[in-house]
Amino acid sequence: MLQGKAKSLTPSERQTFGRVKYEKEIWIDKVKNQMDGNADKIPSYIDKAEFDRDYTAHKQLNEVLTLLEQQLNLVQDTNLLLGYDLDVCALMFYRAIKVAATNNDPGARTIYEALKVQFPGNKKSTSGTTKGGSTP
Repeated sequence: MLQGKAKSLTPSERQTFGRVKYEKEIWIDKVKNQMDGNADKIPSYIDKAEFDRDYTAHKQLNEVLTLLEQQLNLVQDTNLLLGYDLDVCALMFYRAIKVAATNNDPGARTIYEALKVQFPGNKKSTSGTTKGGSTP
């Protein structure tokens, strides 16, 4: 649908263009209204037909972007909640395995050793306390 119509910019190219924010949108709307009502004042070097096409396309894309942003926010929020749930469950399992390994449950030590690499700051010091804060 967008093939041949949409443009792709590099990150450095993107930085060379200013974004049109809300206040500027209002000003552009006013300029368009003035151009529409005063065609005789438009300089010959301005292609009004091109301006009108760009204006219409910009307005339409703004509507699409608003809808896409809303949907993207929903997907991002859902993914955030899923990640949180996964992390909580994974930590519960890890803590249970850690207790099982401490109690010499067969096979638990191997699982614990494989999983504890996520928490490298929790090595026992010579005084018996943990480094890096509390133990997960």
